[in-house]
Amino acid sequence: MKTLHYSIITGIVITVLLFPISMAFAQYPQNLPHQIVPPPPDKIGCYNYTKETGWVSTPCANTSSPVSMGPGPVENSSKRFDISVGFSPINVAVNSNTHMIYVAHTPGNSVSVISGATNKVVSVIKVETDPWHVAVNPSTNMIYASNSNSHSVSAISGLTNKVVATIQVGSTPHDIIINPETDTVYVANEDSRTISVISGETNTVVSTVPVCNLQGAASTFAINLSTNTIYVTCTGPEGAIDVISGTTNKLVDTIHVGLDPTNVVINPSTYMLYTANNGDYTVSVVSAKTDKVVSTIPVEIFPNVIAVNPVTNMVYVASDGNDSHHKLSIISGATNKVVDTIDVASAYNVAIDSANDIIYLVNYESNSISVIAGNTNKVIDTIPVGAAPTSIVIDNVTKAVYVANWKSDFVSLIPFSNLDLQAVPEFPFAIPLLLVSFTSVIIFYRMKFRK
Repeated sequence: MKTLHYSIITGIVITVLLFPISMAFAQYPQNLPHQIVPPPPDKIGCYNYTKETGWVSTPCANTSSPVSMGPGPVENSSKRFDISVGFSPINVAVNSNTHMIYVAHTPGNSVSVISGATNKVVSVIKVETDPWHVAVNPSTNMIYASNSNSHSVSAISGLTNKVVATIQVGSTPHDIIINPETDTVYVANEDSRTISVISGETNTVVSTVPVCNLQGAASTFAINLSTNTIYVTCTGPEGAIDVISGTTNKLVDTIHVGLDPTNVVINPSTYMLYTANNGDYTVSVVSAKTDKVVSTIPVEIFPNVIAVNPVTNMVYVASDGNDSHHKLSIISGATNKVVDTIDVASAYNVAIDSANDIIYLVNYESNSISVIAGNTNKVIDTIPVGAAPTSIVIDNVTKAVYVANWKSDFVSLIPFSNLDLQAVPEFPFAIPLLLVSFTSVIIFYRMKFRK
């Protein structure tokens, strides 16, 4: 018995001694070879980065133009750095395979291409009038931009950075979603109330599906890749989701949800859909297996954007009622109940880093990004960006966040390593290392004294 006691005590002592070492391995973010190295905090202005030169100052675009009404880069660049792209960057997307970033400019007629390796604009592609949304098919390395005032979609080769086709669609195309498995592009045409279905192989419209009212949707689409089903938000008093079969390109169902849904997302792990219903301050939970509403969850007033973390099965709903009702409701996907509410700014968009359980809120009015830890539901950082940020993407390989600032001339880059994430340590090595050390000591003592 004494032997066992000694071995347990020795295991605890060694475990305590190893704890600081294991924590050193566990600090977030990990210093991976692809991680962008931040410049010293005394650097001011716009910068480009390469492995060979590090951060090098580059002239910023003129932000005094009639279109770009926002300020230039902030003087304190300890949190974010700006990439000059030209006026009115409204939407941003990333190719997760090539780590190229694509930026649509509205008003305007161009898409800027940023290299994620150098964080430098490598090409400016002329498209048609007022590209509103840009989407990437990483499987084919094709980029699609919806030209809202020329009623077309520009198909761009990511290999050559050239427009390879201009595809006429319905009136006022806005949102785009892509099924990379079928190489099919879906375009929401607001004024004509249709969905244009484009074959990525031929870059032609293969079907036009009449749907409901699309006006004012913050995000029109969700897609279930496993069933090849597309879900479309029906805004206004219709309060519904139109369901399109990706196999037949026909409307197969209409699911009635809350009043004026402005956003729809799907959890691909649980096959549950969530709509932010701006008109009656609720979230509708819909089973994608049955196309039935299974729960209606009251949230804060005027919910306008919604996102889901498929790893933790948590849902995040931002409400933009007035100055006293900028709230983020956090819903458990397991119980369909609000488990927490956080005071935030005027959220316009949201992105989730599911691998690290970090939520990013794009605050349009306050020109900032709120960074929230998913494991504590606390705001752990607030980062000023350009004027009127509208769109955000995350590249987990280069460990960088890109924000399009609509009323500035630049995209803001936030390296993971610049975030104040000390409150969110990850433990990928700590627990296993401690358990192994403790178990090894006990086994050693038992074998030794058994002889």
